[in-house]
Amino acid sequence: MRKPVLSIIVPVWNAEKTLSRVVEKILRQDFKDFELILIDDGSTDGSGDIITRFAKADKRVKPITQANTGPAGARNAGLSHIQGQYVMFIDADDDFEPELFTVMTHEIKTKKSDLVVCSYTRDETKNGETIREVQALAPHQINGEKHDMIAKILKSLGESGALYNIWGKIYRTDIIRANHLTMQTGLRFGEDLLFNLDYYKHAKKIDFISDILFHYSVGTGEFSRNALNWEFRELNRKGLENFVGETGSAEILELENWVLYRWMISFALLLATSPLSHRRRVALARKLRNEVLVRANSPKYIGGNKLHTEKIFDPLRRRPRLLLIVFYFASRAKNWRVTRGLLQKVCG
Repeated sequence: MRKPVLSIIVPVWNAEKTLSRVVEKILRQDFKDFELILIDDGSTDGSGDIITRFAKADKRVKPITQANTGPAGARNAGLSHIQGQYVMFIDADDDFEPELFTVMTHEIKTKKSDLVVCSYTRDETKNGETIREVQALAPHQINGEKHDMIAKILKSLGESGALYNIWGKIYRTDIIRANHLTMQTGLRFGEDLLFNLDYYKHAKKIDFISDILFHYSVGTGEFSRNALNWEFRELNRKGLENFVGETGSAEILELENWVLYRWMISFALLLATSPLSHRRRVALARKLRNEVLVRANSPKYIGGNKLHTEKIFDPLRRRPRLLLIVFYFASRAKNWRVTRGLLQKVCG
């Protein structure tokens, strides 16, 4: 039996409101040589019936039904069944362009890449209105020996969100299989990142393209709750440390620590505006005080602005109540330059 070029994995849990739209859009893609693996992860609504209907109508649709394990477990079920040379991940409420599969398969083949990342938008619905934030990537390539790859990936993680998530990317199936890569179950924040970090260890060439092909739907309440789970954050940190390994390079150390500073700053911004009780927010803010962060010695590797931010944030994180107040107002700023200026006035 001939195998498809591309496998698409879609985890499904109680997604009857959006699932039909997503599946129809996938089946109408310009590129036709794919299999669509739909994993019903213990849905209690009409999602299972929708999957069955599409599987009967189109032989490219491969249904899987299982007890609820969460998104990571559902994706692992999909990974265990893929037949394609390449694989992509899509969620049951995402949106994307009709040429997504055509462009991504063409790019990974012609560039002989291990991973291709497309430009994207982040779509967030507030008060019934969808706000679209464009993340346009400059076309470039990350390649080189192990040290250079780690440094370049850390630099990207410290500057943008392009390498964090599994959507908007096309992966090589042989790399996933040869290294037995799976998603970490039980983790509801950063599971994409940990999978990617494991994959990046074996990648020698990553290409970024400027085509805006994917529109990610930003979660709200559940995402915020998971993002404030300190245990999940600690697992993310361990994953980053495992990715870096024992390189011993000053460049790697400072780039890694800037990523950790960036994570702590984003945590503080999210915490300051969360609906948690004041007591709980202060308790979580105190955890920042105990984090081991090594400030850069110079702007050589991370740049002057990031070094300045580290110097400002370091004393502030040791004063939990003040941190919450400052970051509450900083969250209202339009951009990070304004935020940094506010922090400097308070801490400088």
